[in-house]
Amino acid sequence: MKEYATIDAIKRDDVVGFYNRYYFPANVILAVQGDFSAPEMKAKLEKLFSSWNAQQAPVPKFPPVDPKLAAPGIHLAVKTDVTQSNLVIGHLGGVLNDKDYPALEVMSDILGGGFHSRLFQKRAHEAGPGL
Repeated sequence: MKEYATIDAIKRDDVVGFYNRYYFPANVILAVQGDFSAPEMKAKLEKLFSSWNAQQAPVPKFPPVDPKLAAPGIHLAVKTDVTQSNLVIGHLGGVLNDKDYPALEVMSDILGGGFHSRLFQKRAHEAGPGL
């Protein structure tokens, strides 16, 4: 049970160190949603977070993904020590600053946006009631 040993080895100082390294003003994005006055909300947030002035060196960039390492194949994950599993399957995708990113987002929503995707809606319409 290598995973349990790895988790058990994490101590409080490790978590505090991780927090201090990655959670600081220059590395955080805050989103606010709702019906409010933008200037008033901005003033409230600036007052609330004004004392949070931790300075950290920039977080290193992730290494680029090598597409040659993403070879197709059949991969079997045998887990006999659990009663439930969750597999996440992904693929190489676009990056946020790519000029084609907005088009990729629209395509992704059309092809695989869940119950509201065009493909799902077309299939549901063809199947009729009860799908």
